Amino acid sequence: MAQDKPEEMVVARMGCPLLGGIGRSETFIASDVSAVIAFTRRIAYLEDGDIALLSANGIDKLIDKTGAETQRTVKYPNCRSLRWNWVHTATSCRKKSTNNRAPSPIPPRVFP
Repeated sequence: MAQDKPEEMVVARMGCPLLGGIGRSETFIASDVSAVIAFTRRIAYLEDGDIALLSANGIDKLIDKTGAETQRTVKYPNCRSLRWNWVHTATSCRKKSTNNRAPSPIPPRVFP
């Protein structure tokens, strides 16, 4: 984000996954679709080496690893399976964290 252009952001993908979630008047950037699915269903997956200029309108410019301007297909993920996975994972984590809690082996410290 540049100080003289706060309405724009430049992002790059190298190694880790990166996607752009395109909303009505906002753009989200994340490494996993589950982070943006509550806000938008329009997802553009960046490829390794991509550099993108983002604004509230979406991906304004995209350059691939060869330096050529390109575009990525906007996809609409299967929301039902994503929601089930999210609910199932959240429920499993909650059950694991509350069941069979062992007492802490470290006694509490008292400070004078």
